[in-house]
Amino acid sequence: MASNYFDQKKQRSAADATANSVANSVEEARMKTLRTDQSEAIENVRAAMRETRRVVLQSPCGWGKTVVAGDIVRSVRDKDKRALITVPQLALVDQTVEALYAQGITEVGVIQASHVNTDWSKPVQVASVQTLQKRGTIPDAAVVIVDEVHKWFKFFEKWFAGKDQLETWRKVPVIGLSATPWLKGLGQFFDQLVVGNTIERMIGEKTLAPFRVYAASHPDLEGVRINDGEYVEADLVDRMNKPKLVADAVEAWKSLAEDRPTICFAVNRDHARQLAKEFEAGGVPAGYMDCETPGWERKDMQRRFKSGEVKVVVNVDVIGLGVDWPEVSCVSYCRPTRSEMRFVQNIGRGLRIAAGKDDLIVIDHSDTTMKLGFVTQIHHDELDDGLPKLSRAPVMDLPKECPKCHYLKPPLTAKCPKCGHVIEHHAKPIKHATGTLKEIKPEDINRPAPAAAKFPDRAKTYGQLLWYSRGHGYSPGNDGWAKHKYRMLYGVWPQPNVLDWRPHFRAPEMDLASWIKSTFVRRAMGKANRWTEDNVQNQPKGAVAGVSRFAKQWEDFR
Repeated sequence: MASNYFDQKKQRSAADATANSVANSVEEARMKTLRTDQSEAIENVRAAMRETRRVVLQSPCGWGKTVVAGDIVRSVRDKDKRALITVPQLALVDQTVEALYAQGITEVGVIQASHVNTDWSKPVQVASVQTLQKRGTIPDAAVVIVDEVHKWFKFFEKWFAGKDQLETWRKVPVIGLSATPWLKGLGQFFDQLVVGNTIERMIGEKTLAPFRVYAASHPDLEGVRINDGEYVEADLVDRMNKPKLVADAVEAWKSLAEDRPTICFAVNRDHARQLAKEFEAGGVPAGYMDCETPGWERKDMQRRFKSGEVKVVVNVDVIGLGVDWPEVSCVSYCRPTRSEMRFVQNIGRGLRIAAGKDDLIVIDHSDTTMKLGFVTQIHHDELDDGLPKLSRAPVMDLPKECPKCHYLKPPLTAKCPKCGHVIEHHAKPIKHATGTLKEIKPEDINRPAPAAAKFPDRAKTYGQLLWYSRGHGYSPGNDGWAKHKYRMLYGVWPQPNVLDWRPHFRAPEMDLASWIKSTFVRRAMGKANRWTEDNVQNQPKGAVAGVSRFAKQWEDFR
């Protein structure tokens, strides 16, 4: 009984601390004004919602997704309706509540164990996904916002996604938020992706910090097993937790980023503890956090980090989702990964701007940048539909290491921007195609089709292609047909969030209609030429029908 009493007392103290933190954020915070890109993203989400009830909003770490979510919630409340926000981690519950309070939204209840703000009567609810799943009761809402939607739960498929979803939720708008919504199969549950901004553009707009990357170590990952697309942790730690690699992390930090507030990503707890000990042994004040580090200790670590008492914080997947440490100006990356989502999320922890912060230094001990590319290169304009891909991914030129200073240069850069060292010769890019090797010359890359000269207004062309695609039911949900026709014409993929296509959403004009018809005819003739009359008689009926269908599609224009 005594133990139970003290446990309850500790819980009440923690709840009081949370309440005080929320109250302080209300008094100290000012209403944040939306930037132009945020306002445009909200308008694009609303436009997408006129066509579907399931939309994902993608934007980089540090873009301000919680501010945008607050604006959407405020619009819902202006209509005297209810909103529900879900978060995948307990640590994000209070953070989201504080963000809403900072936006002037104070009628907020929390669904998470015995939280001090539990109140189902409140019109805005912030819920832990795990708690919703356990309780099985979901409060009514006119809009659902799923934060960090790439952290997927099977529970969502029974609630609002997929063929087995609850009937009462089919027409309720669900908006997913994520900096990295590239989870395989996410496109099976959401119909449209709205891109609010990109890392590269935000760096250009000075709303994210520029970065430099150094390749400090080259671990031997030969033979490391891969499971479900990612390295097996047990194999990985065996390669990374070696004395030389651990010591290199400290020496590289002293050489490149001494005195910079630094977060270090490790493979597992043993690896993280060893890294922290090595930093301490080298005279560098270091801290350590993992998933079992209690909340009060994490906040204390952040305080010590911000004050400079701790220079390096080594962590295992803790300083990740939703963590806001803008003072970070160095990332020591000691955790090899094949996951674009993990990599972009991790490096994104250091891209936020802060007073006195000029840039971010990334010390890559994992070779991940050299394998996946700079985080500015990793971007997708479509949700993954989960289906097998019939073609190879586009060739992407990867960063190269300067042999003199180990700075990672942009692709095809002879002179190192850091030390000035010049590479005398670069190999020409070679593209791999099935069954052959073909040299790509500069003029062959992204070369528009000859017909593109007839259509100089790309926004107008894309708007008319979308009208035709949607009118004929091609690629429902992702506009893939229109995007591929656009790429066929101009040699590049369209950027729907950049092209002002909506004023041009109408039937194709005569020249464009003729060009579309010509693509159907060419495709039909190509298929027909692959079959002689005897072969066609031996083909399944479906195959013959497919040729006939393509040959007759031009009649849609009559």
